[in-house]
Amino acid sequence: MAGGRIKNIGLVDCMKISGAFCALCIGAGFATGQEIMQFFASYGYYGLAGILLSFFPFLFMASEFLQVGKRLTQEQQGHIMAYYFGSKAGFVLDWFCVAFLYCVYIVMLAGSAAILSEYFGMAGMIGSAGMAICCLVVVLTGLQKIVDILGLVGPVIVILTLAVAIFNFSVSYENLSDVGRLIPTVAFTSASPFWWLSAILYPSFMFFTLAPVLPRIGSTAKNKNGAALGGVLGCVAYHVAIAAVVLAMLANLTVLQGKQVPMLTLAAQLSPAVAISFAFIILAGVFTTAMPLLYSTCARFTKEKTRAYNALAILLSIFAVFLGSVLPFNTLVSTVYAYAGYAGAVLIAILILRTLSAAFDQRHRRFHS
Repeated sequence: MAGGRIKNIGLVDCMKISGAFCALCIGAGFATGQEIMQFFASYGYYGLAGILLSFFPFLFMASEFLQVGKRLTQEQQGHIMAYYFGSKAGFVLDWFCVAFLYCVYIVMLAGSAAILSEYFGMAGMIGSAGMAICCLVVVLTGLQKIVDILGLVGPVIVILTLAVAIFNFSVSYENLSDVGRLIPTVAFTSASPFWWLSAILYPSFMFFTLAPVLPRIGSTAKNKNGAALGGVLGCVAYHVAIAAVVLAMLANLTVLQGKQVPMLTLAAQLSPAVAISFAFIILAGVFTTAMPLLYSTCARFTKEKTRAYNALAILLSIFAVFLGSVLPFNTLVSTVYAYAGYAGAVLIAILILRTLSAAFDQRHRRFHS
């Protein structure tokens, strides 16, 4: 009986979607550590409470968007905002969402530029152009290939990030006693003035990334239960990784001050060889987010595997390479993510209220039927 339920859920699908969710969330901000520093570690121990607070909006979005992907057609998935918020508001939000996805794609390329520049001393243009080419190669092959790669690479990145954070924390945990004294003195950029607000903004800015992409990923699952469970597992794994990274950062506050790529600095604390290896892991994390962002932007305007789709992907990548190589990475993270978070918070609140209202109406009809 239990084996039948597992089979019905689709265990392979579940794990693939879980990995894809993690890979989509990781991106340049998480993989480099800049995002985690600004939204959590910069608040000291309060950042740990922020991680717990941010978990629940993530859980709601993962479950909702992955399941709705099984109910909608491919055309409807491209207009997800209209599905939730009506045609007029949805039209405006759809365009905002497309613009935001492309902005985050630029942030991903800027993250690649920062990694190669800070650790390998290469020109930023090389990092952003190289990442754009890698994304293009996969995006031009279509959605299924993207999901397969995300599902494979995502768990690997989470596991290796956990390993670096845990090993680093194990040799520097004694420094945690200085966190309260050091936090006011280190010049870390924070996403907002308050830890609880940053904890809300973090999943809120991700709304504009998850809403257009997760329904497409969920549509590849065999059924909606497998899609939902994959989202739950992905949320848990992702937040465990965040907590491990925050603890490692709090134990190394003075070392991380002024760094564009904090995770690379943590890896270098272990050994130069680990740092070099982890640089490629970070680039893989950037790749797994940049790739579906470029796909979703192009798929909003054209059908995949057509000449128009291919031409648009190439043109958008060329423009993003230029911006990603000249704009500062940490400034992009604090500006693009934080401001989008305020808009996302309002939309998540509306979405939760509508979902609860729909569930209440359904129960009410069943009770009176």
